[in-house]
Amino acid sequence: MYLAEYFPRLDSVSISVDNTNPGASINFNRSGAIASIDDVAIPLPIHHKSNEIQLIGCKQNVENNNLSVKLKVSPSPESQDDSAASFMNYSVPSLSNMSFIQKWSVQDLKNKTSQDKVSKKNEFVFSCKNCKKKVIDSETNSFFDMPSELWSEMMEFWHCHKPNENLQDLKERPYYQGIIKPGKKSEVIVGNYYVLIRIDAGEESAVTFLDDKCICSSCNHGMGQYLEDISTSGSEMYYRINKWELELQYNDKFEMGKCIESYQPYLYVYNMMMDKINSVAIRKFYINNSLFVWVVNVGMSISTGGQVYYNTLKLATRELSVDSSNDELDENNVEVLDLPETVLAEFRKVLEDMYQNLPLVNRKMVLKNGNKEFIEYEVSYLPSN
Repeated sequence: MYLAEYFPRLDSVSISVDNTNPGASINFNRSGAIASIDDVAIPLPIHHKSNEIQLIGCKQNVENNNLSVKLKVSPSPESQDDSAASFMNYSVPSLSNMSFIQKWSVQDLKNKTSQDKVSKKNEFVFSCKNCKKKVIDSETNSFFDMPSELWSEMMEFWHCHKPNENLQDLKERPYYQGIIKPGKKSEVIVGNYYVLIRIDAGEESAVTFLDDKCICSSCNHGMGQYLEDISTSGSEMYYRINKWELELQYNDKFEMGKCIESYQPYLYVYNMMMDKINSVAIRKFYINNSLFVWVVNVGMSISTGGQVYYNTLKLATRELSVDSSNDELDENNVEVLDLPETVLAEFRKVLEDMYQNLPLVNRKMVLKNGNKEFIEYEVSYLPSN
């Protein structure tokens, strides 16, 4: 087992390898593609293979049968992305550069899908994951990114006078009540884990509702929430469809054929954490009254288990009962998350799989809590790709 971490601000790569022998051979490709330690091939998680690399440190831990290696990576102008950052730009490497674009954001859809030569609209379809029936298509809709899941909370800081405090203003702008929603049935708002659509009353649609749930009209598969409370006139209905209940179908813009993509439920957690970090600088989370998660580092590129992961969150985790007496939950900067069971199950599976791929010496971390007490946590990583 091995772990390679790339630290772009330090221009270095740290490698940890288990089950190595004293005097292990170390080889690496100076173009930055791969390293080899005792015939264990380790893909290096650097962004550009043109970087030159030199060995600057090596330490053998005989007791734990582990070898740690440090490599110096020459800085590359291309490795720094100076494009404007936005809420939706932090998740998946784009096709043209190393900026990061959230999966199924508007920019991601533009980047990967083909474009109609006449209408100039990108061509793709969202369908029900269960029965494959078409739910949303790009031909008849326009797509807009949600600015942030916390935008309404941040208004407390941005505005002295909230727009929804002016009743006359509400009458003039009936589609606004402090809530972002589609103003037309042809508009689709893309959030970090959902798509928000509007269906006019009496109109035949691919989704309907059962109580407060959004379900597929064809197979009754649960797809998200029916948002009855944000309707202004009763003539339109709003549905928030979870991305992991959809499939994306499109023709690749580089004419490589038809593609079908799914959305991993754990990305809901990744995006929620990133939104909290970017908006209010919160890094500690208590999930479903059972799991305490501390985001130790963001934007990390790592290699483990034969895979390279970009823009990864490094997490320190600990099982924590809500009934137990502990200092972590008493701190003011802990965000409580209540995840759907599907999301929680996959989130835990991803954490466990990443944890099992780590060398033994990298699986634990001791951190100091708010009361200056040292607590041991398990280490894992949450990838964005």
